[in-house]
Amino acid sequence: MKKKTIKTRTSLYILMIIAIMLSSITLYFTLFRWVTKAVYEKEEQNVDIFVNQIEGTLDLICNSVNTDLSKFVENQYVQKFFLEAEGYRSSNYNNVREEIMNTIAFNSYNSFIAVSLYSDTQCLYPEKGKDISKILTNEEIKMVEKYNGNTVWLHKDEKKGQFVVGKRVLLSSASFKPYGYIIAYINSNILDFIERDFASLREAEIVLSNEFGEIAVKESENRKEVMDNAIIFEKKLNDSGFIISFYIPKKILFKSVMDMQKIMVNAILIAAVIFLIISYLMSVYIEYPFKDLMEMMKGSEGKLSINNKKYFNYEANKFNEFYNDLVKKNQKLIHDIYEKDIQMLQTQLEMLQTQINPHFLYNTLESVYLSLEVKGEKESANIVYMLSKLFKYALKERNTISLNKEVEMVKMYLEIEKYRFGKRLAWEITLDQAAKDITIPKLLLQPLVENAVKHGIELSKEGGMIDISITTYEETLVIVVNDDGIGISPEKIIEIGESLNKKENIQKKIRSSIGLKNVYERLIYYYGENAKLDIESADGEYTEVTVIIPDYRSLS
Repeated sequence: MKKKTIKTRTSLYILMIIAIMLSSITLYFTLFRWVTKAVYEKEEQNVDIFVNQIEGTLDLICNSVNTDLSKFVENQYVQKFFLEAEGYRSSNYNNVREEIMNTIAFNSYNSFIAVSLYSDTQCLYPEKGKDISKILTNEEIKMVEKYNGNTVWLHKDEKKGQFVVGKRVLLSSASFKPYGYIIAYINSNILDFIERDFASLREAEIVLSNEFGEIAVKESENRKEVMDNAIIFEKKLNDSGFIISFYIPKKILFKSVMDMQKIMVNAILIAAVIFLIISYLMSVYIEYPFKDLMEMMKGSEGKLSINNKKYFNYEANKFNEFYNDLVKKNQKLIHDIYEKDIQMLQTQLEMLQTQINPHFLYNTLESVYLSLEVKGEKESANIVYMLSKLFKYALKERNTISLNKEVEMVKMYLEIEKYRFGKRLAWEITLDQAAKDITIPKLLLQPLVENAVKHGIELSKEGGMIDISITTYEETLVIVVNDDGIGISPEKIIEIGESLNKKENIQKKIRSSIGLKNVYERLIYYYGENAKLDIESADGEYTEVTVIIPDYRSLS
């Protein structure tokens, strides 16, 4: 009794622990997701503030550079220089050089390093001949042309510490026809404000880029490590076309989350311990009313009986009511099914297997086969051989078999019938690859095919076609046997349906078991009431038998 009490208590305690663990895990992850989302949204707001600051300063810089270059392009000497396209031989060469020097010396941010001028084909300044493709990629040239007169920031020359910007030249004398390019080289320190103004971001990485790559960065000491373990906030700046990316280390971003995580874990652990103590005390109290029930169940030796006792514990009484209902249903099940139907079906299968003496049958067929082989009657010998295989399959194989093997036997059966019907019998079998190894009761498919031959094809003067389809959908197996024979009348369909569900004595069942009724009863025996056998027919047109097995893996 003491061992039993301890065992029961332990079981209840384990269930309590599992329940607490599941609840704690659910609560933890729910809170963690909520806190994480809140931190992320807060950081996103902070990033938006930084982005707005950067965007404002960038717009000023970009507008200033564009304004300076536009003033230079609009100069009469520069315009004429591009029209002549003679480079250093131009009469305006010295004037243009002076204008370039002034632009470099007196631009808004004092950051211009050099300026080069190109026609559509070659360099005009500082010296003629060099093609622009030596300076810019095809993609960069296309981008400059796309902006058609606006300044485009192209790339950064890390070795020289300068940015390369480009601008399409528009000739005022030719209705602003595009002609040539200005390439300006700008000191990279013009964007140092990103590094200077956002030092408060500690280890974070800030990357300013365009379509061609990085333009400027705020680098930490361990840049690669930060970028590999960071949350990325990214935004495209509308006016300048730049893309700004913030790489914020997870350890910084979620520091508050980690702190909150520790608090949550400690709180959940304390609550769990308190709950376990209370649960243990309650389990000891609740356990006692069930002792008598468990002892009675143990002493029943497999044969359950009604318990008429009443207990002071409400839950124990409800459990006892449930137990008594279960006993009644179990007794009815044993009486109605186990002792009658199951025994009957087993007797049926045994009777089918003992109707013919196997040794006599095999020896006789073997003798006939060898005799035909000696006489050179290959066709007849083949029929006898397949007939022998069919009998062996029916009498010696175990009660369950793979679908692939069942289909092989069906093919042999049809080949034998083919010798009888000739061209009047044709068939097609479709077997899903996934269904080949599924285990089914032996002789589940063959009787369906035999019915199609006997009641559909044989009675038709023209013969017909038998179409067998075996498919799977999730855990459901579907077998369809269709023939285009004489069909079945609606009245006969109703009669067959009533016969399938009609209870008969064992001897009568044995005599009529071959066919649809046998298949149906074995379906119910092996798969339960969820298995179905449906018949659909049109008189004079076709008959289709469908077998549906919802949980075909139950025999695997």
